[in-house]
Amino acid sequence: MEDIDVRVPLSADAAHAFSVFVAGRWWPAAWSDDARDFERLVIQPRVGGRVLGRYAGGAEEDWGEVLVYDEGRRLQHTFTYAHTSGVPSVVTADFVDRTEGGSDLYFRHGGWTEDNDQDRANFANWVEQLDEFAETSEFDLRPPQAPPE
Repeated sequence: MEDIDVRVPLSADAAHAFSVFVAGRWWPAAWSDDARDFERLVIQPRVGGRVLGRYAGGAEEDWGEVLVYDEGRRLQHTFTYAHTSGVPSVVTADFVDRTEGGSDLYFRHGGWTEDNDQDRANFANWVEQLDEFAETSEFDLRPPQAPPE
């Protein structure tokens, strides 16, 4: 099954863009089970950490597990959000500085198998969603910080 690959040019350097990505505030509420109460995507900053959708009142949905956490460079995690099959896929985000300034996000959504291939169509619009991330990383000028738990 073919991976979904997206390259996103960013104005921010890789370390800053990575910090904005893992902070999770860029995740569109429309890509949640309750857009009205959705607060953020939570990525716990360690291998074995959880990937969660967090909602008002503290409710959380388990969306995956962190497989690789290379601060400022690479994040890889399993992903079950919008998977009616219940079988996780794998998301990889690589942040690479450009010599002329800014960085590129090389985003891959893979791990598709016969058991979860029917879920793949739910992710045809990653380009639009990652455009929201790019815009957030450009305008969120706070210093990079570790993401909240």
